[in-house]
Amino acid sequence: MAYQSEAQLEEQLVNQLEKQNYTHTVLADYNALINNFRMQFEAFNKDKLAGKPLSEKEWERILNYINGKSVF
Repeated sequence: MAYQSEAQLEEQLVNQLEKQNYTHTVLADYNALINNFRMQFEAFNKDKLAGKPLSEKEWERILNYINGKSVF
């Protein structure tokens, strides 16, 4: 197997994903990452949410659960 740099591997992966209709998203900081995750989470669960976006409290609870934290 020939040597391949990490940059080359990453470029090939991005190209492969774009061919599968994934879109490239630039996330400038942590807040952009969280906002993008929320948007994707709501889109993935739109049937369960019945077209309503999550409230801020609901989103905080989800993030706490994902991070392994609780209010207790």
